Formats: sequence, structure tokens, C-alpha cells
Amino acid sequence: MSPGLCFVPDKTTNIVIFTGTIESISMIPAIGVCIVAYNQQSFIGECIESVLNQQSDYRIVMFIGDDCSTDGTYSVCQRYRDLNPDLIQLMRNERNLGLVANTMNVLQRIQRAGCDYVAFLDGDDYWTDPLKIRKQVSFLENNPGYGLVHTRIKNEKARRDVPDGDVAGIILDYLEKYMRNCTVLFRSELLNYINFQEISSRGFLVCDWIIYTIFSKHKAWFKYFDDETACWRSGHESVSNPASFAKAVQYQENGLLQWRYLAELFPEDFRDVERNAAAYMYFKMFDLAFQFNQFSIAHQLAENFHAYEEHNKSLTFRMKRNAAQTKPAFYIFRAMKKIIKSSESAYFKCSVFVLQTFGSAYQYWQNISRQS
Repeated sequence: MSPGLCFVPDKTTNIVIFTGTIESISMIPAIGVCIVAYNQQSFIGECIESVLNQQSDYRIVMFIGDDCSTDGTYSVCQRYRDLNPDLIQLMRNERNLGLVANTMNVLQRIQRAGCDYVAFLDGDDYWTDPLKIRKQVSFLENNPGYGLVHTRIKNEKARRDVPDGDVAGIILDYLEKYMRNCTVLFRSELLNYINFQEISSRGFLVCDWIIYTIFSKHKAWFKYFDDETACWRSGHESVSNPASFAKAVQYQENGLLQWRYLAELFPEDFRDVERNAAAYMYFKMFDLAFQFNQFSIAHQLAENFHAYEEHNKSLTFRMKRNAAQTKPAFYIFRAMKKIIKSSESAYFKCSVFVLQTFGSAYQYWQNISRQS
């Protein structure tokens, strides 16, 4: 009889570690689902249920890292673990480590367990397709040149233009446009390229883009399925969905820290990070000023657009720049974006007309002011 699995506290990392002996290897799953959770009592049950509902011949085990939640998140996880002891390995941090350190710890547990594949699913998201794991693992089993599979999420438009295969040369653009963390599954051997301790110590707020960039630079081909397999909740506050302008700016500044780390690893591919950093933050802050209704900040940034105009010549930027000249134009621009959601074309045409009108009026007012 194989010995039981046990958990012991680790004094150095303040987490609870899964331990076992060599006889328990036969119990190790083929697919490890990395679930990190913090104060997600309202969501974690649906997250776990969506994994339990997977219809697959592969052994799927959840590795759940609770980051010292102060609500009932851990209690919910315990109930599910007690009902499914062979399918859930539960770890609780004795102090809050943060999203990145928590993720790195869970990934190390999965790696040590000897899983063949790893899937990501945050505690506030859930899978919608009961065949998700079966389809993704089947593809990778039959296509050894590929290392990672991902899909679209609930309510996301179908798309046929997603690049396939080697995306290392366009990885940052690819990640921003196409990758949704809760849909990803990859080969576990790719974790050999991840420096868990280094990433944990850098102060990053998130780490998914770093992980996927490293994978792509080590020749892992990416495959996109135009299927809906997961729901990414975005209506509540989280690290990647901040509720204030200040937190949103902090999140974007943290993105630069990640770029700089990648520049250390791949200097030839990220050598322009510092040169483009100021322009990156300018345009991000300009967008955030509109998102969080910060007219004074948008207006101030619009006055300095000449320093960064060469980095962005898009019509959308010019429209926002005109809208930031006066409060009425600013608020009309924001209102139209909310009202005309059903037709992007109608929104675009109305925005151009209104902002051209306000831009002309503003220019006329400036001329009058200079003459007087």
C-alpha cells in the first residue's frame, strides 16, 4: 500500500509544503492546475467546480495556494479538499507573500510532483468548457514541436488572425492581443527555464507575461484554439484590474520592471526598453486619465504630446488629444464610449465629428486669446 501524503510547515518560506515518498509517485497527476487565491471566497468554489467538471482520461490535480486569506477562502478550499483528497493539494501561506511569490511556490510544487502539463487558473476565474484539458493535452501529445496552448475567453470575439508557432519575435504584442492566462496549458519541462527565486524577489505584481516570454525565447511554439474555454472575471478589483488611477499607474510602472528583467535575460531582444520607457508611460497614463475620469491629468499630458508624437501617430491618439483640450470635449468623448457600445463604427464616426468640432473651436478660442 502506498503511504499517505502529508503536509509539513516550512519555517523558511512560511508556507505549507506537500511532501511524500518515492512510493507515492504513482499517485502524482499528469496535469497540475496552478490555482492561486487570496480573499476570493465568493469565487473560489466555482473555480474548483469547473476543474472537477473536466471530462478527461488524464489525471488532473489542483494545486491551490491560499495566500493567507482573511475571509473564508481557505475554508471553502478545505471543504473541497476533504471531499476530493486525491484531486486537490492545498497549501496555505502563514503570511501574505503576494501574487507572484505565491504563484512561484505553487509552480515549484507542481514541478516537484512530476506533472507532465501545467494549466493556469486564478481563484476568481473558472473554466467553461468541460473538454478544455482533453483537447489541449491531446494537441500537445500529437504535436511535439508545440509547448503551449491557449484559447479565447467568454464573451471575447472569435478571431482567425492569431499567429501560430514561433512567436518569439512578436511576443509582447502577441501577449497583449491574444493571451488570456486562465486558458493556458503548457508542457511542464518549460518550467526548467524559470528562475523561481529570482522572479519572486523582484517585486513584480504579476508574472504571467514574464513566464510566457521566457517560454517563447526557448523555442516553445504557441498554439491558439478559437474556442471559448474559460471566464475571466474583470468586474471586481484585482491586481490587474485596479480600482483607482494611482494603483493603475503603479501597475503600469511595474510592467516596466518586468521589461527590464527581460532585458537582462534577452538583451538583444529588449535593448530599446529604456529608450522607450518614457513614451510607454506617457501613453499608458494618457489612456488611464480617460479611463478614470482625470481631466486635469489628461489635459496636462496633452500639452506635452509633441515630445512623444513620433511614437504614436494613430487617429485614436489624436482624437483623445483633442478631447483633452477642454472639459466638455473630454466628458463627451467618455460618454460616447459608454453609450455607443453596440457599434464601434458609429462610435468612431461620432467621435471624429465631435472632436473635430471641438478641436476647431478650441483653436479658434486660442487665436482670439492671442489677439486680445
